[in-house]
Amino acid sequence: MKTSVVIAEDDPLTRMDIVEILTEAGYDVIGEASDGIEAITVCQEKNPDIVLLDIKMPMITGLQASKILTDENFEGCIILLTAYNIEEYINTASKNKVMGYLLKPIEEKTFLSHLKLVFNNYKNFKSLKKEVKEIKETLDNRKIIERAKGIIMNSKKISENEAYKILREISMTKRLSILSLSKIILMTGDFDDNCLL
Repeated sequence: MKTSVVIAEDDPLTRMDIVEILTEAGYDVIGEASDGIEAITVCQEKNPDIVLLDIKMPMITGLQASKILTDENFEGCIILLTAYNIEEYINTASKNKVMGYLLKPIEEKTFLSHLKLVFNNYKNFKSLKKEVKEIKETLDNRKIIERAKGIIMNSKKISENEAYKILREISMTKRLSILSLSKIILMTGDFDDNCLL
């Protein structure tokens, strides 16, 4: 599947060049914008893998557009296009989850290799973020089950293994996951298996 791209650039000739370069390189250019407002609208409608935002655009700048997209949890890779010294923009750009920047005027080989590098870094970052989220969820779920076991152990004066066995038996009888059952036990803050069995 082709990588989808939206290009937001106010200069029509530069935009046309970028579209041509990307299309010939196998990217799928699914939208174009000539200002920041159009850029936001097109990204909301098309949800591209990559959005290229020119920093200096009319109405809303690329930096302002990147902030709005970030605030709206845009999932794509945000890359800035600039002909200016990027130093003054770096702090703002990193707060807005911008993954990188590409310099104008566009030189095809450099542009494509830098784009590929930034997008690969973005995919790795996204994958790590997902992994961290899954690990956190697993740990949070374990804590819930541990706390539910603690309630059962206290109320029945039994060992941890026996408490887990009771959790497992009730979850099978009620066709609930152990996690869902544990959440119910935590909400009540008490345990009476006569009510549950």
